Amino acid sequence: MKKINEALMNKYLGFEMREGFKGPKWEKYFRDTVWRLVELTDGRIFCINKRKIRTEFCFGEGYHAGFDYNEAANMAENARTNENLFRARNLLELDTEIKALSGEPLCDWKEEPTVIYIAKGSNVVDTMLYNSYGGDDWDLKMNNNVVALGDEDKKRILDVLKECREEFAKRIDSYLKRYGLSKVTAWTYWADA
Repeated sequence: MKKINEALMNKYLGFEMREGFKGPKWEKYFRDTVWRLVELTDGRIFCINKRKIRTEFCFGEGYHAGFDYNEAANMAENARTNENLFRARNLLELDTEIKALSGEPLCDWKEEPTVIYIAKGSNVVDTMLYNSYGGDDWDLKMNNNVVALGDEDKKRILDVLKECREEFAKRIDSYLKRYGLSKVTAWTYWADA
């Protein structure tokens, strides 16, 4: 695992302490949960938190889920037996973020690049918002607390996320070598209840 720049970590901890998160317990919490830190062009810090390997998957069946019981049961069985699906499900969030930052549309029917927004006014940013369903991003633009992410900042975050994805993929492979799919739990539920 790549070591976080200590000067950047101290700057990040200073920002968090100004928000009221003071003391050795908070410092330990932030050090334990932060995976990478990226300094943005305006001096703010983008925080990428550590990811956990998911071993529990649920699949809805019914009218609102779009699947009948047999389809949902087959998907649950596939989740318990397919290592490639396990990898894909665990990497999905990182892959989506990388795709959005690369300027690729997130949906087949949306041809223009995804606009990415981050919170404005805060010294620490840990969430990117984007409208993955097409349209004019009206729900994001209506929120006065967000600002579009610039190209240089996108590149900085993208480079670090690619490193994180590579590292996480290795962790998943190590997990599969050690445990296989023996600890995976997958079930169905009735989505119309």
